[in-house]
Formats: sequence, C-alpha cells, structure tokens
Amino acid sequence: MKHFLLLTLMSYSVLALTVNKKIEENLAFEKYDQVIIDANQALLTETNRKQIASIMYYKAKALYHQGELEDAFEILKELVEDYNFEIDYEKVLNLQFEISNARYEKSGSSNFFGSSEEAIEFYEALIAQAPYSKGASTSMLRIGMLQQDDNDDIAAMSTYHKLIATYPKSDEAGYARIYIAQFNIFSMRGIHGNLELMREAKTQLRLFINQYNKHPLLSEAKDQLASLEEVEAERTYNLALFYLDPVHSRPAAAKRYLYKVVVDYPDTEAAVVAEAKLEKLDKSYKGEIKTRQISKKKNDDLQKKLEQQIFTPLAPQARDRSTRRIIVRPEDSKGKFLVPVEDLGLDLVPLENTDTVNKEEGEK
Repeated sequence: MKHFLLLTLMSYSVLALTVNKKIEENLAFEKYDQVIIDANQALLTETNRKQIASIMYYKAKALYHQGELEDAFEILKELVEDYNFEIDYEKVLNLQFEISNARYEKSGSSNFFGSSEEAIEFYEALIAQAPYSKGASTSMLRIGMLQQDDNDDIAAMSTYHKLIATYPKSDEAGYARIYIAQFNIFSMRGIHGNLELMREAKTQLRLFINQYNKHPLLSEAKDQLASLEEVEAERTYNLALFYLDPVHSRPAAAKRYLYKVVVDYPDTEAAVVAEAKLEKLDKSYKGEIKTRQISKKKNDDLQKKLEQQIFTPLAPQARDRSTRRIIVRPEDSKGKFLVPVEDLGLDLVPLENTDTVNKEEGEK
C-alpha cells in the first residue's frame, strides 16, 4: 500500500512538472493563447492547491501580456486572498504591481481597486512582503499620492519623508522631495508666507537639484527654487524700503537689508534694484553684482584663451609622421615607454627655472 502511494505521488509530481514545463515554454515563446488553453484544461482536473496556484499564476501572466489587465489582476487578487500559503508571495505581488503600474501609466490611476483605501492596503502589503523589490519605492510614492488625493496631507507628507529615508537614491525619492516642496509652497501662500515652510521647501529643492542630474522634474525644481529666492529677496528688499521711509527712517538698517539682498540673492531682480539704491546711499560701495559680472567675464575670457591654446591643431610639419624625429626608443627606455616618443617639431619655448633656461643664460 505504501509502495503504491509513493508511486502515485511520484507520477503526480512528474505530471505536474510536465504541465508546468510546457506552460513555461509557451510563455517564453509568447504563445499566450496556448498558455491560457492549457491552464484552463489543467485547472478542470487539478486538486493540489499548490499546483492550482502555480497554474493560475501562469494564466494571469499570459492574460497580462495579452493586455487583459483586469482579468489578470483579479486572478492575482484571488491568489493573495485564498492561496496565500501556496504562492510565492513576492512574485505574485510584483506581478500585481507590474500590472497596476501598466494601468497607471495608461490612465493615471490603477482602477483595479474599488477605493483608495484598498489601493493603499495593496501597496502597503507589497512593501511589507517585498521591501527591496523593484516596485517598493514606487508603491510608497503611490501611497503618498493617494493620501494627497484623499486630502490627507499630513499622512502624505509623512509617507514622502519615509520614502526619502528608506529609498534615498531612488527616482521616487526625488518626486517625494518635489511634492513636499510644492505642498509647502502652496501652504505658505495660504498663511502669509510662513518662513518655516519656505525653508523646508528650499531645502528639499536644493537637495533634489544636488542629487539628480537627469530627473524629469529637474527644470521645474530649478524654476521653483529661483521663484522662492525671488520671493525672499523681494521681502528683504521691502524691509529696506520700510526703513528708508521718512516715517521709520533708519538708513543704517536699510543699508544692511539692501546689502543682504545683493549678497544672498545676487541672481534676482530685487538684487539689481537693491544695488542701485545702495550706490546712492553709500558712496564707498563698489558694487557686488557688477564686480561679480566683471570677474565672470574675465574668467570666461581666460578659459576661452586656455581652451584655444590646448586644442590648437597641430602644425603641418607635426602632422606628417614621416618627418618626425624619434627622441626615445622603447628598447632604450628601460620599460618606461611601450611606443616610440616622437618630436612634434613645435619649437616650444623653454620653461622658466629649468636647466634649459639656465644653460642658455650661461652661454650668453
């Protein structure tokens, strides 16, 4: 009897492996219709729960590749709910995420879920079961976005901060920084320019700009940071105007605020008008912005000159290798050079403080 049971189990295992191998081969060759036919046929007679779960997973994968996203997702939901002890949880959740991501990219929302609460639960489950999977950081970003859609901004900001802390190098962390900055900018407008919110927004934008060179939102982040700089510069400039008013006349304080605008926000429009006022108030003022502009021009001219010297094309005599004189042969260099060193015939000027210069001076 035991021998018969063992043979039965062995034959069942061989049959299951054969079915799975056939389905996997058809998946690999993108024969999705055949996968669905074979899966449906196998499910009619299969009784082993682990094998049923495997076949259902294959079927969901085939349906996904055929574009039947809703049907594929429903099968995977059933696996998570009813076969959670028989499935590779991370593999199923990752495929669910991949499908929901495909729908999200098409329509801007994953409408497989009946509510945002259900969607958040799904993404939280994916993160909990597979915290280092490729979909984990995106899932956390989606949670924050869904919370914002539900007007739960406090929870959303907490999620974004957690995302930055957990996956600091991900592209999603960049989006989180931008969303935090945008939320603070929006909130700042509603409560008369709260400085704490402005500082937080500027911090997130600067960290974002320093970290990401090719992020889709890089240009927008730079514009937002420049806009905040302009707001701060204008506020500081207005304080200077306040102390220049005869009613509150304090010229020394006014000069300090004007100078702060010029030094701290040199690239703003407010800095230009602040400098003009400083020049009238303080005859000894030399002009920070003008000095920087002149210095920048000098540096640019010097850089251009150096580049011209470095990248100047070789003289005609230097291009003709047949006329070049070999200065050092590899066999005479004690292993220092692997190829001959040739004289380019450029008649270089001797460097200062060298033996060449000293010899020439001695000869004179």
